Amino acid sequence: AEVIGVSLLYDKVYVQRTNPATGELDQELARIPAELRDVLIPDGEVLIEHYDGWPIALKAWRAPAGTFGKGTVYFLDVPEELDVVGGRENVVYPGRRDAERAAEARQTQNWILGRGALALMARLGRRPDLVVQSETAAMFAHPHLIQDRFQTDPMFAGTLAPFNDHTPLDYSHPHWDRETLQRLKIDPRYYSHLPIFSVDPYTRIEMADVTAMLVNASDPVFGVSEKHARVMRGMPVLRPWQEKIVHVTNGVSREIWPQDEFRTLEQVERLSNAELLDVKRRRRAEGLRWLAQRQRLGE
Repeated sequence: AEVIGVSLLYDKVYVQRTNPATGELDQELARIPAELRDVLIPDGEVLIEHYDGWPIALKAWRAPAGTFGKGTVYFLDVPEELDVVGGRENVVYPGRRDAERAAEARQTQNWILGRGALALMARLGRRPDLVVQSETAAMFAHPHLIQDRFQTDPMFAGTLAPFNDHTPLDYSHPHWDRETLQRLKIDPRYYSHLPIFSVDPYTRIEMADVTAMLVNASDPVFGVSEKHARVMRGMPVLRPWQEKIVHVTNGVSREIWPQDEFRTLEQVERLSNAELLDVKRRRRAEGLRWLAQRQRLGE
């Protein structure tokens, strides 16, 4: 099967570096596109319409063959002059320190990624059998969820949109009011009649659980482990769709993930119980030291 991945070419990312003077971990904003554009291959443009109606021209870049295994990965370059996502707000996971309108910035980023991916597939003439949504932020890649030209495009008529939820906890579910759902052009068929609304105790505004809406709209729905799926099926807001929630365990490579003593199974089998406990204690101490640095607590 042909696998195509699409991401945004973010203008900036936060990087962590150890401050040599204090030994603490500092976060700083770094610009990265110049280095990436040196290795990426330009691949034309796509034009989409923002949910507020204004046009957005996106440059497409393709990673060299073999960079991501057998898959092909494209990056969509957001014009710097765009309000909300241009300039200083074009950053991975923008927060209040990056943008006064952080929520709007993230919604616009997600919109550009999702609808831009569909526009790219249309321009390339690739009719996708599946559009995989990893996390709720990828929901705008669902061809049928949004009331725009892609919803009725024959190219996507038979496309299925599975959904992977990596964080099956209430706090990770976005909640939007009806005004936001309408502004983002969500088709009311996917939320108006569903038991996904609750009243915010502070604002007294009725809010929809967006992840629950997406679970209803997607098929199939995966947790990234057996336990994740079990937790999802037990969440009250997701119980109406528990039958469709299954799981596929996230890929874990023995060649990439394990380090040091756990590099090979043979190495692990040679360790005594005392040696295993020593590894556990050492790694716990390393984790606490990293946390202290991160929170500027010193050694």
